[in-house]
Amino acid sequence: MPTASLHDERILILAPRGRDAEVMCSVLEQDTGAVCAVMHDFAALAAAVEEGAGTAIVAEEALNGIDIGPLLAWLARQEPWSDFPFVILLARQIGLPVDGARARLDQLGNIILLERPLNAQTLRSAASSALRARRRQYQARDLLAERARRASRTC
Repeated sequence: MPTASLHDERILILAPRGRDAEVMCSVLEQDTGAVCAVMHDFAALAAAVEEGAGTAIVAEEALNGIDIGPLLAWLARQEPWSDFPFVILLARQIGLPVDGARARLDQLGNIILLERPLNAQTLRSAASSALRARRRQYQARDLLAERARRASRTC
């Protein structure tokens, strides 16, 4: 039966410019009690997702010009109950991504798009929604594991 990880509900944040990631982490930890981890590059984010997380908040510019293949491979290997949520922060001057960039974001699957600049309430709301959805996924995981355990006992 899958067991809960210490990382199951942490929020991973990748926003490589300035202090955005640290500020978001501070707001979320202070206002919601969430556990955040600031990622300094995409490779660290991909590795941290594999260790376990509740959601990832990623600035759009962190995805430009990088190979998202390792993350897409992990997403493809997810268990059937899993649909990992991403919150993508769009640059205001860019607005909604053009078709090619949007298709790249769509590869991530379960995404929430937020246009910057953000206010703290919007950030809290998006993060809470993503974590709530992930908790429901964990409940489905645990229910499936319990059913499998019961079925194996009756055989």
